[in-house]
Amino acid sequence: MNSDAEVPRVALRVNEACAALSISRSKLYTELQSGRLKARKSGARTLIPVASIAAWLNSLPETAKAA
Repeated sequence: MNSDAEVPRVALRVNEACAALSISRSKLYTELQSGRLKARKSGARTLIPVASIAAWLNSLPETAKAA
């Protein structure tokens, strides 16, 4: 096994999730509080599973198609 191979990320920290989604920390915490976005705790660190991010994104309404 090559030690230089990247390990796929399964969770992001709050700041990383905000950057990936282009949303503010307050919006992310609003979504967590509402239950629309899921998180896990590891000590003091809050981790957002990538699967939860994908599910949240897919739950958003699609934009109107351009004519």
